[in-house]
Amino acid sequence: MRNINNQMLSVVSRFCNDFSGQVEGLISLIPEDMSTAPEHFTNLHKLHAETHRLCGASHCMGFLQVGRELEKIDREVMSLNGASPDRVRQTLPIIRRKLEAVNREFGWLSPARSKLINRASALEELEAAEKDGELERASENAKMRILGREKVLFADDDPYVRELMEQTLTELGVNDIAVASSGREVLDMLETFEPTVLVTDWNMEPVSGLELLKRIRQGRTSLERDTPVMFFTAVKDRKGIMEANRYGLNQLLSKPLLPSELSEAVLKVVGKRFQTRNKVWDVG
Repeated sequence: MRNINNQMLSVVSRFCNDFSGQVEGLISLIPEDMSTAPEHFTNLHKLHAETHRLCGASHCMGFLQVGRELEKIDREVMSLNGASPDRVRQTLPIIRRKLEAVNREFGWLSPARSKLINRASALEELEAAEKDGELERASENAKMRILGREKVLFADDDPYVRELMEQTLTELGVNDIAVASSGREVLDMLETFEPTVLVTDWNMEPVSGLELLKRIRQGRTSLERDTPVMFFTAVKDRKGIMEANRYGLNQLLSKPLLPSELSEAVLKVVGKRFQTRNKVWDVG
């Protein structure tokens, strides 16, 4: 656990160091003077994609308040889709000021403020105080042997999240790991890599996690239709969750996620794999 926590701290620290620059990148997509901007603002799609990515990464790294603020800003950006040029011109300066406020308030993020790091440290202290050394090692070794037989494909559009999860899965004992930056890349990778478990972000472009799930369950990929699929997300959309469950989602993992929670989730879906063999999903 200590080694996992140290690697987690390294990734979260780099995220903190780069956070202000990433917010400045979002701000730079919005002209300071909208009166001189083109009639049709062409960066709206990119602004949404990058704000959504940074929002998800903030949740994953344990900065929930930051994630919530960016989520609200992203909703405002999405509300401009199809809006009149006048409304876009009026609203974007407001969004720019809100991003500047995020940078002022959270620009100097610290791992000490990360809920993920604090939870992991507290759990490590608790386990150190309670565990029976021999029994604990035997249990962890058994879990690592099971996980070592799995091939895991992890997909997320943020590089910090991909690195964090790849390191975590490696330390948990998974030997065969592939990472993808989008749903489209997942589909391309399936030509050469056949995962036994897919862990994917929900909202990605141009192919979302939900679209990947549908294609797998409908037999429109090279994978077995019952391949375990887990969503890794901060989304709390009940309607979307119901739709994902209808297509046979195995597990919904909420950001931020402790290594022990990821381990138990993968072990759970692996254990149920053969129980779902020949299951027919309602995919009409």
